[in-house]
Amino acid sequence: MPTNTIEPNAATSTATGTTTTRRARTARTVPPPPAPELVQLSGLFYPGFDRVNLENTVITHDDHVIRLSDMVTTQDGRVWYSDDRRLGGCDRCDCTIELDAESSVIIPATGRQSTPIGRYCSSCADNYTWTCSRCDSLVSDSVNSRYAADDDAEDHPLCPSCATPRVDPLFGRMLNYSNKEIGNVPPKDPGGMLYGWEVEVHLLEGASPNRAVEELHRILGPGYYVTKPDGSVENGFEIVTRPDSMAVHREEWCRFFEAIKSSEFLRRYMRSWEAPRQCCGIHCHIDKESLSALQLGKLATWINHPNNRAFIEKVAGRGSGSYTSFSDSVRVSDGRKLKQSGGGTERYVALNVQNRTAEMRIFRGTLQPRLFFKNMDFVEASVEWTGLSSCSARHVTDVARFARYVYDRRERFPFLYDKLVEWKTEPSAVS
Repeated sequence: MPTNTIEPNAATSTATGTTTTRRARTARTVPPPPAPELVQLSGLFYPGFDRVNLENTVITHDDHVIRLSDMVTTQDGRVWYSDDRRLGGCDRCDCTIELDAESSVIIPATGRQSTPIGRYCSSCADNYTWTCSRCDSLVSDSVNSRYAADDDAEDHPLCPSCATPRVDPLFGRMLNYSNKEIGNVPPKDPGGMLYGWEVEVHLLEGASPNRAVEELHRILGPGYYVTKPDGSVENGFEIVTRPDSMAVHREEWCRFFEAIKSSEFLRRYMRSWEAPRQCCGIHCHIDKESLSALQLGKLATWINHPNNRAFIEKVAGRGSGSYTSFSDSVRVSDGRKLKQSGGGTERYVALNVQNRTAEMRIFRGTLQPRLFFKNMDFVEASVEWTGLSSCSARHVTDVARFARYVYDRRERFPFLYDKLVEWKTEPSAVS
């Protein structure tokens, strides 16, 4: 009888007197998934060693590599990148321009010392402006020119700023600490929820706070903030803004950080929190008139409740101390009392509710843009979330519920969202 040859790794079976072979199955080798491609981040907000997955980044028009989430769009449609470059529309013809390019021109409302009314493309700047004969500012043709008293021929038009110079006593100097007049300065965006910011800074040894005030005023001009001494800050002062919408505050603080970047003195000497006593803080005032008693109670509970304490301190960058204290006894039902009479005489509490504002006092000082805008995101998200009818008294003691609100709006709150991911703060399954 002939011998059947059995192949290696084969099985045999016998049927109707014959022998067949069947090759045994072997497991397929599955290659490991490719490692994510890492790229180096560039721009103002990143140290040199920051590397992230390529899929989570975007390349800006000037070839900076930034996180996808670090594109902040303001209410008026302007886009801010982490490298402080902006794209937007010409305020005259709506064409797209690079706002930081030499071809785009800032048009003051009333001359060199006034707030800009917009930014024009080069074509509109040529066709729809005139030049002040004294300060050489380009002025929109919507602003009427003026003339000196001895200019009989009216050959030398003057912008209103040069024609009627005005020194505003609020801006460009150190005010008395008790001065509250900045609260009466009209907001640029009166239709939104109004907030006001207080930021404490100090100067390194050998530098004068008055020199810093002058330098900031020289770059930023009047209208948005005042400076006042603060007894808790050594060799420093407090920056206090006018009430305005959060969108306007984001624009103004982008200008502020650009001012620091452009000034050698401010870059070298101005700090926040790094004082020997680490005493600098950031406070945000929220318009109390716009908060219902129920929302005020929910907001106070959200900031103070023990269930949220570890998370709130992580957001704030510091814990309880002489500058701010938390209360375990705050309840949502306290909102009516807070709405009617304020929080009493105690100032140094996490949410200091007074006659006109609810002041959130939890944040440590910082001049790092990413951390500063994270604070803005947190305040705005907290106010919006506690104002929802779907946010119950039970929800404000649940950090995961708040995280879900931020995760679902990550494009609006990109800096806070990044921190939630970094801290592994998981959102709830439902909003």
